[in-house]
Order: sequence, then C-alpha cells, then structure tokens
Amino acid sequence: MCKLLRILGGFNLVRVRYLGERYVLLSCEEEGFVERLIIDNKERFKGIFGSIVSWDDYFVVSEKIVWFRCRGIPLPLSSNQCFERIGAIVGTLVEVDVGTISKMVLEYTRLRIKIPSGEEVRTTKSVRINDRLCQVFFEEENSPVPMLGNPCHKWDATSEEESEV
Repeated sequence: MCKLLRILGGFNLVRVRYLGERYVLLSCEEEGFVERLIIDNKERFKGIFGSIVSWDDYFVVSEKIVWFRCRGIPLPLSSNQCFERIGAIVGTLVEVDVGTISKMVLEYTRLRIKIPSGEEVRTTKSVRINDRLCQVFFEEENSPVPMLGNPCHKWDATSEEESEV
C-alpha cells in the first residue's frame, strides 16, 4: 500500500476501494485519468498489483478478508490453535495480529478472517475453550483495504450457539 500511496501521492482524485477477496477498485471522476496514470507508471503498478484489468460489470467477489476484534478469550487460553478454531466459527483464519501474539494488546484478540462478502459480523458466541465455557464477542473492524501478498486488482476509469474449541 505504501508503494501505491507514493505513486498516487499527487493524485488525490483517485479513489482506492476494497471490493473483497484480494481486489480493489481504482476510480476517478475525470474520464481516462486512471488509464493514463497506469500507462505512465506501468512498471510501478506491476510491482504493486498481481494484475490490472478494466472494469467488468459481471465481476463478482464471493469473499472478503477483514480484521475482527474478539473479546472474551481468556489470556491464559490464548494460543495459535485457539485462534485457528475461534476464527473458524465465523470464517477462515488468515492471520493473527502481532499485538495479539506479543500480548502487547490485552483488551481483545485481533484476528484477520475470510468471510462471505455479503456478511457483516457482530455477534456473540458461546465457545468452549479447554473445557471452559466463554462468551466470545466478534466485532468486524472497518478497515479500508487489507494488504496481503501480491493481490489482483481491478480499476475503473469512470466513475447463541455453542461451539467446541
């Protein structure tokens, strides 16, 4: 994302919007601006994006990757295996925040989880962790663009169940 911000530094007309999965939409009200920007900075864009394609009205994203704040996981029970199973309650665990791993943040556990794109998750689940019943509250963070690996991007020139852990 830092590379992208350096390229777009003087171009505050370009909007970068997260679509889901590993896709973003680059758009601008000025017709043809995004195309010119990409052509003029072709090598830089190749270093940031796995691929760049024109907008297709039939494009559909089935999943999104979001950060969750999970409250209610007792600190002594926190482990990679626990995080994996907690993430599986709402989706698929992608990664655990470094603040959670290092125990620098103790107020909540922060997990990046892949979920269906049409869903927003804010729920409490009863979860059994090492024979201890816990109420885990899942709250989706509003993060604009998750940066993972070498994503593929799109651009547009126009405008209370119990789970066992």
